[in-house]
Amino acid sequence: MHLQYITDEKGRKTAVVIPISDWDKLKERYHFEEEPAKEQILQELKADYMALKKGKLETHPISELMDELKKEGYL
Repeated sequence: MHLQYITDEKGRKTAVVIPISDWDKLKERYHFEEEPAKEQILQELKADYMALKKGKLETHPISELMDELKKEGYL
């Protein structure tokens, strides 16, 4: 994935631009729309909550996510 960064006047990264093909792949993989409706978000949260209660949703500590983001250079 080729990333382009937008920086402020002090050189700090403030945004990232990714190729549209990569964006489309991410949308497909994570099943989200560019601006999901509030009702859709609420339904997905309820479904995830029920799956979690039934033990059908795998969870990971936030520290794992943070470590992965650091490893990939995002943090």
